[in-house]
Amino acid sequence: IGGTTTKAQIMVESVDLVKPTGSATATFTMTIKNTGTKPIDKIDIDHPFTGGTLTWNPDINTGGTLEPGKTMVTTITGITNVVVGDTYSFTITCTCTDGSIFTLTHTVTCRAF
Repeated sequence: IGGTTTKAQIMVESVDLVKPTGSATATFTMTIKNTGTKPIDKIDIDHPFTGGTLTWNPDINTGGTLEPGKTMVTTITGITNVVVGDTYSFTITCTCTDGSIFTLTHTVTCRAF
């Protein structure tokens, strides 16, 4: 009889990169869901955006965890180097409480508002 297999996995539920018409800066927002069976205690995003401030809600990188089935939102505000219509690639790396790692690459196209 087999046992339960645990795994690290996430899904990007939504992603948006918006640069308001006439604005010099853009905002990136992403919702991530832990679709695996392990708690995640650190998430890093390798992205091409500059000039921005990154925030997590909730901020799991300061001691909390993203439990299986739960979602969280990240926002980067004040991005200065994006062009409306261009597509940007970013990589999400999650580290679980047991040290295992899951990596996912995703893209987003900048849109005007």
